[in-house]
Amino acid sequence: MHPEVADLRGYLVTATRRLLAGAVVWGLGLAAVATVVACGATATEPPDPPDEPEPVFTATPSPSASPTASRPGESTSTHPEPAAIVWETDLGAARARAAREQRVMLVFVRAAWSVPCQQMDRTVWQDARVRRAVRSVIALELDVTAATAADDELVARLGADGVPAVVLLDPTGEPIARVVGGTEADVVLALLSRALER
Repeated sequence: MHPEVADLRGYLVTATRRLLAGAVVWGLGLAAVATVVACGATATEPPDPPDEPEPVFTATPSPSASPTASRPGESTSTHPEPAAIVWETDLGAARARAAREQRVMLVFVRAAWSVPCQQMDRTVWQDARVRRAVRSVIALELDVTAATAADDELVARLGADGVPAVVLLDPTGEPIARVVGGTEADVVLALLSRALER
């Protein structure tokens, strides 16, 4: 046999073996996908929890021990988590309530199409510290998704040049502080702290 043909034959044998090995792996992958689909699951769903419950370790704490969480992510506080923020949606009613109760008003100017607004909904307004602090003010959510002329006028009166915006008003409706653009829970907490100290 000619040496070049022998080299070509060896190359073809090696390539064929690799191709078959890849086909087997690919076939196993298809079989796994078919099994998942047949079971009614999708690739984006989390796996089912195990049948056995997670162990919870309990012990009698010593008097000097501080409270600890029994699982990751659980609060170490003995206080229950504050409820979700209850937003007023009517500016007139919120202003009247703030004046009547002599309380600061927190205004969250938002639009459904704004990605930073959505981010704040998932993070800032879900933060337990923020929810706890917001209990001491009148919380108003102004939705300017429609972007009407009235919305634009209201946003301008609040000094919010865009969305999202967090504006703090004193009980008479005068601005105390504002942040325009997506922000973090710590910033909102600092604004609330400063406004409530007045």
